[in-house]
Formats: sequence, C-alpha cells, structure tokens
Amino acid sequence: MSRVHLIEGPVGAGKSTFGAALAASSNGVHIPLDEWFAT
Repeated sequence: MSRVHLIEGPVGAGKSTFGAALAASSNGVHIPLDEWFAT
C-alpha cells in the first residue's frame, strides 16, 4: 500500500529539504509545492 506524507511547518524550517531526503531514502516522489506558487 502506498503512503502519502504531508509535511507542514513555518517558513524556513527545512520542509523541502526533509521532503526531498525522505523521498530519496524511500524511493518515493517529492512534489515541492514551493514551485507551484508564485512569489
């Protein structure tokens, strides 16, 4: 069964870094929402 991990926290807390590392270590997919939103 597949798992979905939602990671939330304040700006600059390392969510994207942690998400990328989690995806790499579990052969998963990292979808960084930072790239979806205009700044």
